[in-house]
Parts: sequence; structure tokens; C-alpha cells
Amino acid sequence: MPHFLAKLDSKPLEYPLIEGDFCFHKEFLSLKHPTKSCVYASFKDRIFLLQKIRRADDFLIKSEKATPLKREVLKQALRIYSQSFEVISHNLQENSKHASGKKALDLEAFEDFIQKNQAPILVEIGFGSGRHLIELAKNNPTKTCLGIEIHTPSIAQALKQIELLDLKNLCILQGDGRLVLESMPNHKCEKIFVHFPVPWNEKKHRRVLSEKFLNEALRVLKPKGFLELRTDDSLYFEDSLKLALKNFKCEIEIKKNAQIPVVSKYEARWNKLKKDIYDLRIYSLEWNETPFYHHAFDFSFDTITIDKKSVGTILKTPKIIQEGYFVHVCNIYEDKGDFLVELSMGDFDWPVRLFVLLTENQIFYLNKSPLKTLNNHKAHLLLQNILSQKGIG
Repeated sequence: MPHFLAKLDSKPLEYPLIEGDFCFHKEFLSLKHPTKSCVYASFKDRIFLLQKIRRADDFLIKSEKATPLKREVLKQALRIYSQSFEVISHNLQENSKHASGKKALDLEAFEDFIQKNQAPILVEIGFGSGRHLIELAKNNPTKTCLGIEIHTPSIAQALKQIELLDLKNLCILQGDGRLVLESMPNHKCEKIFVHFPVPWNEKKHRRVLSEKFLNEALRVLKPKGFLELRTDDSLYFEDSLKLALKNFKCEIEIKKNAQIPVVSKYEARWNKLKKDIYDLRIYSLEWNETPFYHHAFDFSFDTITIDKKSVGTILKTPKIIQEGYFVHVCNIYEDKGDFLVELSMGDFDWPVRLFVLLTENQIFYLNKSPLKTLNNHKAHLLLQNILSQKGIG
């Protein structure tokens, strides 16, 4: 991660610091950890934060991951900010060969992508090495492909391939496919692929394919579109088949040990061991009339009056856990009566770290709101109560 180390005896800074498109507006001091602060900054119209940590012999200054910037833009920001310090060491050289210049979609970009995209969408959830996903995009140049994955190394590998092959029709989103699907409008997808998911036979609630997931998949699929499960686990296959048979709005196609054009290295190994592989295709039969309410979820805040006393109460609030969602106030930073609230919150399947900015006149999520799902909206309403000091209410 780009960062620099600076001597402790650096002079106090006077904000704002401005150079070109960068502005370092102010510094918020942690009310929980006296050695930490957050530098509130902007690049053009994008707000971002830098972490500043005082250690035994130096300052460590780096990006705050909850407000990401492109790597080279971040390096430039840190180089500019470092000019106000006596730098001990850094890794801010220009033009470093990082994995890829391509980036995964963030939540705001994903919502914009869904709204604007008019081409049929092919989705793969948990794409692993990316072999099937890359071939899907190469073989369907007129369609939009979306890969959803939680593991960073798999994402980095796929992004590098997208860059090398110059695939214009393939996007990557880091997150839990179950929640992403829930946030999508009706009939947006033509096909959804779930290949070799973790079976979780001892913890079935963690599986990708559940009754709720199937209902969401059938809702977002176009009529005659399908969800394809491919697995080497017979119990996962049998349980998924039972779920499909309970649903009256689908058609089922089953195959065993079918040959497919793209074989992963793991599947090749299983083929050598003569291990059975099961395919389950679940087709959507009809136009789904289930209303899609998620786009109407409001993630804005009511007006809140806040002062040092109320901030202390909020900071002491224990993590509040409800069925399917939670809110945890991790830290609060302060500068001249303005506050930054650091949070972990949302759906248990895909919690997010966020910052909320509270000033005398406004309160809002910094850079991004939670994904528009039911549990995230419930968490947002709970957060509103916490910040208003109403608790669960």
C-alpha cells in the first residue's frame, strides 16, 4: 500500500493545503485513539481520507481504504502531502508496475452501471481463477459480463487478464453475490453462473444458493434466462435440486459429467480422479411481477444536532446486532465541532466500513452509501437512531 514515514518533530500543519487538483482541507483527531487522525482531502470533486498514525519514532501516513483512490492518484496525493514533512522513507515512486491499471467497480459505480447498461447481462458469482468468466466475455462480445468475487487475489488476476485481452464488455465487482443480486432490478440478467461454490455442508446458511437467493435470481432473470449451478458436491446438488423443485416459477435441466469447453485446473484434477460433476440449470418461466422496492430506499439522514457530550455517548454505544444486520461505531474523529464517524455496518453477509461526516449544517456518508438492500436500509435506520441517541428505538 502506498505510504510514507515522517519524523515526529515535523511542524504542525496549517490547512487547507492546495496544489493543483488536490486540496487537503483539515485534520480530524481521533477521540478514541490519541495517536490517530484522519486528513480530510479532495481530488477534483472526489473526497478521500488519509490515515495519520503517530508511532514511537515516526508518523505513518497512508490511505484510508474506505475512501479509495486509483493507485497512481493516491501516490500523487501522498507525494504532495509529504512535502510538508521530513520524510524518512516512502514507496511513492511513479509508474510502479502494479497488477493492473484496471479497477473493480465500487458500489456507486455498480449502481450507475446497472442503471445505464442496456445490453443483456451475463453474471458469474465466485469466478475463482476467472477462466470461465474470461471465455464468457470473449465469446459474447455484444453482451455485458459481470464477475462477482470476494477474494482479492482472484479479482487482481481477472483484472490483469481483462487488461491484457482488452475486454471492453467485462466488469468486476468485489462483494457478496447474494447481496449484489438482491440490489438489482427485475429482469436485468440473461444468465447467472455459480460454478463450484464452497459447499458449506456443515454451515448451510453460508451457501450461495438458498431459497432466498433462488427467488432473487428468478426475479432478476429475463424470461427463459437461467441460473446454472455446477458442483462436484452431491449433497449441495441434491439440496439445490430440492429448492428448485419447491419453486413453481422455473424449469429444471440436469446433467451429470457433461463436457464443457472451459475446464478449470481443479475440475481437470477431479476428472482425472473420475469424480462426478453435476450441472443444474434453473430456467425462469415468466415475467416476474414482484415489485422491486430497493431503488426507493433512502439513505439520507434527518437533521441531527450533535456536540461533544452527545458524541461521547455515541462513541460508547456497544455494537448493536439485529436479525441479519448490525451497526458498530468504531471511532469518532473531531475538528472544531465537525465530526467524522467511522462505522462497520450493514448485512452480516457483506458488512462495509464507512464514514459519516457530521457538520453543523449537514450529515452524509462520505463517498458512498451502503448497497441498496433491505438489511442495509434497516442498518441505516438503526444508525440514524444511534446518532440521534435514540438507541434501537
